[in-house]
Amino acid sequence: KRTQSYSSPNEWFTAAHVSGSFEEKRKQVTEFLDDTIAKYGARLPRPENCPPGLMPLLIVLDGVHEMFPTGADADGSTELRRLVERCQRTGALVMALSAETPRSDLAEFDYLVDLVAHLEYAPAKGQMDPSTRLFNLEKSRRQMSRGGAHVLDLAGREQGIRIVPQINAHLSENRTWSWIDPNPDRTVDFLLRRAAFVPSEKEQVDSPLVEIRDRSQILVMGRGSSGKSLFGLRLLGSTFIGDNRLKEFRERSQKGSSSPTFWAGDQSDNDDALQDVWFEDPDPSRRRVLVISFLYQKDFYIGELKRTHRNWKDDSILRKISVNIDLDVEHFSPGYLRPETLLDIVNEKIDAAILSGQPYHGVLIDGIHNVFLQFPHLEASEIIWPALFELLRVRGLSVVTTHTHFDLAEYGNMMHDLQASRRRVAPLLHALVQSSDYVIKIHPIASLRHDEGDFARAVTKELNLNQSPNLPINETRRPAEPVKFLLEVPGALAAKSVLPPQDWAWDKDRGIAYQPHLNSSRETKSR
Repeated sequence: KRTQSYSSPNEWFTAAHVSGSFEEKRKQVTEFLDDTIAKYGARLPRPENCPPGLMPLLIVLDGVHEMFPTGADADGSTELRRLVERCQRTGALVMALSAETPRSDLAEFDYLVDLVAHLEYAPAKGQMDPSTRLFNLEKSRRQMSRGGAHVLDLAGREQGIRIVPQINAHLSENRTWSWIDPNPDRTVDFLLRRAAFVPSEKEQVDSPLVEIRDRSQILVMGRGSSGKSLFGLRLLGSTFIGDNRLKEFRERSQKGSSSPTFWAGDQSDNDDALQDVWFEDPDPSRRRVLVISFLYQKDFYIGELKRTHRNWKDDSILRKISVNIDLDVEHFSPGYLRPETLLDIVNEKIDAAILSGQPYHGVLIDGIHNVFLQFPHLEASEIIWPALFELLRVRGLSVVTTHTHFDLAEYGNMMHDLQASRRRVAPLLHALVQSSDYVIKIHPIASLRHDEGDFARAVTKELNLNQSPNLPINETRRPAEPVKFLLEVPGALAAKSVLPPQDWAWDKDRGIAYQPHLNSSRETKSR
């Protein structure tokens, strides 16, 4: 690309080495600046005529301190002032690079220039930790700026050099934005009905486990290998059902149909609740999702979608409406990822998607428990997670966060380690719960017998878990298989749950919610 400041791409860069004594170096630089003034003068385009972010002329003076003599009798203040005045006459953006020297005659350098910044290293936790360069902005004259230390990232040839703003800079920018609340007119078509639902004396109508509104923030918790990643994709990739269609579904259910669904011609339901806003994709059949993964790489999430997407209609109300899901995965391997860098990457991805005309609808933050031990800088930061969830809230994005917890017996040699781990994870869990509109837990049914919680006791009583012949089964499989996971909603923006609340199961292999059945009821039905 070319600008009017030069005619050929080969002329955009020129380098010259200055050598000799202090006086000779200063003379050569002075002659160069005078030649520049004579060559360009008033011919440089005015800043208002230049593209944003581009300068018609950039001059870099590297090692300015080498132009002034040292010693007790040295006084370079006069020559320093003349140098700055010549630089101002060029009309260019001039960068003067100097070593930090405690010289009183050069102390007014900071006063003469418009911007002052220092490059330094952040304190390291240990001798083996990688060094982090900081760009410390101390002064800016007659221009808006974010003072303080920012991360200077030398990202290599492909990404170049960039300055990662401090977290406070993002927070200050977000203060001018308003929260975008969950949309009460659009409900996620998931957890509204169960596959294999059979009416009973207690429950003639299949009621929703929870009505999750669009643009909500959801926390999904459970033990390892319970399908939380797929559960998050299901929440973000399911279609929407409008308030009118949801009311119609309830009315049909109450009239005696045990499992009413909608088929062809139901696509219009997505249109009545769409709002003409900048942060939403105008196409309701397209869903773009950003995955921030501390666990898996992109192939895993693509594989989960391909494996289960065809099954999602089995527990949906709008069974003939499918959503085309476009996944962008930002995977972070264990290392020294800084909080500022994480926040900047997410913010940059969201802005790029908006500018491309295909904004993100939702964000999946997968495996946030891996922050501990694997990402020491993120673990040490207490503000990164509130700042990240605030950023996503003001951008109007649906957010699903997955967290894996573990429980051990309250005795033995590992008890001390367990208590220490719980204390470390407490601030993170507090931030997650406080920012979440909905909290969903996935319980392995095998562990509920040894759990003393209210949910576990209710499940044990309702499903007779203490009686092995009556263990619940999954009748959506052929042949039927034992139930492995149950769903609980301990916290919700709009608390609407079924009675009994423990009668919802999760099939991580098919990606659907279903009703568990007891062996005895199955035998009675077969007879």
